[in-house]
Amino acid sequence: MTQQSTTKIHFWTFPFRAPETPSSVQNMKGVEWYLCMEADGGVTFKHRSVVERNDYLLAEMKSNEEFELTPGKTTFLETGFNNFS
Repeated sequence: MTQQSTTKIHFWTFPFRAPETPSSVQNMKGVEWYLCMEADGGVTFKHRSVVERNDYLLAEMKSNEEFELTPGKTTFLETGFNNFS
């Protein structure tokens, strides 16, 4: 996907809206990036400065290196998860 913004990128839209129940992920001080579901079902990688009240936060995004969105460049999202016992 070609990036157009330095603070947000929309990856895909689910055929349903974001849940109405509150997310267990909270907008925390010190966390700069989030994976969100917008009200229309769009999954978006956002800088904390553009997270809105109606965004459903899916995950805090952390990296060993700085995240950077560069307009005109292709952005990929690779994911993984920790298996909690």
